[in-house]
Amino acid sequence: MEELDIRDNKTLLGIPAGVFRLPKLEVINFEGCKSITSPPDGVRKQGISAIRKYFTDLEKGGKKNFVPVTVIGQAMAGKTSLIKSMQQTKRYLSHRSNDSQLDEATKVFKVCEADFDEVSKLVFHDFGGQAIYHFAYPLSSRSQFIPLLVIDIEAFDRLAEVNGINAACKDVCFDWLSHLYLSCPQAGPPLIVLTHRDQVKTDVFNRRMQQLIDATETLRLKIIEEEKAMAPSTSPFFSMESFCDKSQPLLTRHQPKVFYNSTGQNVISALKHAILSIGLPLITEIPGNWYFMMQVFASKTDKPYLTLEEEEQIYHGDTDRVMLQYLHEIGRIMWYRNRTLIACVVFHRVELLTKVVELLFDHSSKEMWVKRIADFKPFKNGDQNITDVVYKQMAKRFLEYGIMNSILLSHLIKTESEIKPELAIDVLKLFHLVCGPIQEESGCSYIVPYFSQKIVTIVENGSYIPLKVDICFNGLAIPGYVYHLLTAIYVDIHVSHYNRVDVGKNGACVMDTDGTLKYFFHNQEENTVSLIVLTNPAKLASSWMSQLSTVKCLKEQLAEVWKGAHYDTIFYCAHCLLTKQKELSTNANPPWSDNQKHPVYTGTELVVCRQDRSAQGLPSIPLPLLYPCEF
Repeated sequence: MEELDIRDNKTLLGIPAGVFRLPKLEVINFEGCKSITSPPDGVRKQGISAIRKYFTDLEKGGKKNFVPVTVIGQAMAGKTSLIKSMQQTKRYLSHRSNDSQLDEATKVFKVCEADFDEVSKLVFHDFGGQAIYHFAYPLSSRSQFIPLLVIDIEAFDRLAEVNGINAACKDVCFDWLSHLYLSCPQAGPPLIVLTHRDQVKTDVFNRRMQQLIDATETLRLKIIEEEKAMAPSTSPFFSMESFCDKSQPLLTRHQPKVFYNSTGQNVISALKHAILSIGLPLITEIPGNWYFMMQVFASKTDKPYLTLEEEEQIYHGDTDRVMLQYLHEIGRIMWYRNRTLIACVVFHRVELLTKVVELLFDHSSKEMWVKRIADFKPFKNGDQNITDVVYKQMAKRFLEYGIMNSILLSHLIKTESEIKPELAIDVLKLFHLVCGPIQEESGCSYIVPYFSQKIVTIVENGSYIPLKVDICFNGLAIPGYVYHLLTAIYVDIHVSHYNRVDVGKNGACVMDTDGTLKYFFHNQEENTVSLIVLTNPAKLASSWMSQLSTVKCLKEQLAEVWKGAHYDTIFYCAHCLLTKQKELSTNANPPWSDNQKHPVYTGTELVVCRQDRSAQGLPSIPLPLLYPCEF
């Protein structure tokens, strides 16, 4: 047998190792097999040889069982306390002083373990609750996991009094679930943990808990029905099986667990068992030598990262790329083998990379910059003296416009992290947290769209032809931070040292050297991004190709990270835009928009515009105003 096709088998948990010993077997199609944990997803992605390597190492003995848990919820909900209590098997309360929110607050994310028994370990991905840290969600892989949502019931009670039940539910629960299922549509139903039970009366607690469950269900059913009305069953939205399964309410499949100050050992143990029972299908067997390497990596605290050569020395032989890639997939290390600059580097201390993210994205940003300015010591960069005045100007420009001089960025990385600036910047660019560089009179700068306070507006030019495309999101709302990441992606697609770039909190504008203006706008309230090109008629054909290529890149990024996102691509008639029609002719999801071979139309013949009343339905509009053309 040379090929095995098991696609769309949703109940299969594993494949016997003996299957992979078949000498002629070269291809296995796992598509749609969401329940398989043996071999794990992070190994399957690497192909048949990696799978054989996994089972060979597994047979050597000493295996560990991993149960992956992703922990999400608002800041101060009690996520860190919950995890540490399970690690210590006794109640642990994180410290928060009155004058600081930072003490033990999780920034970005942390990965840690809790023993369940001698063989099984709960592996927690603990994400920071402040919105600013959501940018880093793609940094941590979450291909298979148990969703654990921590909700402060006292905060829900307070918000419900002020904003109403549904709005409070969105803040503490539904928006978090939305993010979860957009990123990981295959995720199962969540385990809900309610904290701060002791801060509300029993009757209030019981009432609010039921209201939370009911409101979540109401919001879920509303989204499902809206999506059903506008999209076919083949929509990516309907791949969210747990979210879209209406046979039973999402939050009552597993009764919420209660965790509060007087919680004892029995409750903590019961919570562990609840996690394990839900996670039985997700238990992943890790070869003993792989787990040993994880421990070795963890012990190398004297180095910020390891080169592949150093990893080989530790492993006593060739680099085990299968193991490294798997450990990367589960978030225990970071190794970007397809990224030229950092392909030879293994970031075994993930917390150091999160520290790099914290340099820019910190929920106490204002206080942090006040301290940086107060502690600043002048330094020399080449022939340039970086004085207090210069430093303050650079900081102010970053906080107002999101533009950070490369000197300032390198200085921050050097003084506040252990990673080399060129490596750290490459990681920030990889995840679209920064874009650029752009060339300025003062040197190179990087852009962080999130921090820009200005508004980008269209510069009208009556002699230019407008090309407009909207990407309209349906179903679950895209998290706000996604729009800023898409802005960074858009700028990186079009930026060069010779282009002029303008970035604001609502999008960006790039001016090409030939005068073509390219705009990217986002509107979170309307769940829409707009791509507008103002082009010289002589550049119309190339502008069409650029527009289509940009749309394709953005859709590819959405498909890679926000797999459950569903959207329509709306192309506008340039004639309607030129003549400023009140009603615009549009073309939704045209087949040519995803065509790999552009252009798809040739010629300058006339076509019909529905809004051109003077033509009385006859062809009157040059074809290139409606379709991508070569002429």
